[in-house]
Amino acid sequence: MQPMNVSEIYPLYDSVIISQRLWGNEPKVKGWFGGHEGDRWARPFEMFSQAPEHIFFKDRTEGSTHLAYCNLQSAERMDFAYRLYSIGVRFWGPISAFEVSPRIQHDGDGMLPWGTALGDDPFALLSTLGHQWKSEIPRHTSFEFKVEQDVIAEGPCMAFPPGHGFTGGGSAWSGPVTPGVVYDDTLKTAFDQNIDADTAGEDSIVQQPQHISVVNQGCPVLGNRFNFTNSAGEPQPIEIPRGALFQASIKLTPYASYMLSETMGPLYYMFNRICPRESYYTIGEDSTIQVDPATWFGTRYGITISMLGERLVQQRGQYHAPETD
Repeated sequence: MQPMNVSEIYPLYDSVIISQRLWGNEPKVKGWFGGHEGDRWARPFEMFSQAPEHIFFKDRTEGSTHLAYCNLQSAERMDFAYRLYSIGVRFWGPISAFEVSPRIQHDGDGMLPWGTALGDDPFALLSTLGHQWKSEIPRHTSFEFKVEQDVIAEGPCMAFPPGHGFTGGGSAWSGPVTPGVVYDDTLKTAFDQNIDADTAGEDSIVQQPQHISVVNQGCPVLGNRFNFTNSAGEPQPIEIPRGALFQASIKLTPYASYMLSETMGPLYYMFNRICPRESYYTIGEDSTIQVDPATWFGTRYGITISMLGERLVQQRGQYHAPETD
């Protein structure tokens, strides 16, 4: 039996990353935005919003990023003949939109410095950015896919669902363990007071009624993607020659840029290092206070464009029996 050309189901994907913390060689990745040790005052979302167009399948490879974000072996050109059946866009972010930042001391209004938390108490709280990124921004961005000079598909990002992801939501009311009100005579204002609030109430972070929704651009069903079909609804793949130039792009409307400009984020998740029960303030006769040291993890957002199709490659030796007389 002679080796022959065969088809293999093979996805291709690439991602843009927006993160409070980029690690290792990630700051060198073209098209990624984030704070890192060399840029402690970065504002990643503001940086992202200043670029009206973000390119995919052109600048990044698996070697320059990571297999979790990109699986291209070569940038810009197709490594093999490819039949493209569907394409999808996914805006993804933290599973919970409840992000916080630590209290620090600094001058100016820049983003909180990377890795420089001077306190363990949450200072700023943001519970809407994750929902906005995953459900609102896709309504105000457009998608375009090109092979050589030909535009194969274009439209609003909401028209290109990824076919996977999480969907869910919930509402909650969480007030202080010991409700109370502190009245400020100077400001003539009443502050909500939690159990650990100081006398001025300015350090209080009391959760008001919240609704957290985890969404994507559609139901998480694999077939819920932008499928290339004929008039009868039958699959009609786009055939891309080996070595052909191809790329996709996400374009922001002025409104999307406005929504993300001057945004303080992404923020952090805070994790306790010891059991929360041991982190309560305990004031005894000797006035000793035990405080829980916190660990701060920078959250990460991204956009991943995925192509589902089949590549045409020469059959490898282990896939067929050796020739016999």
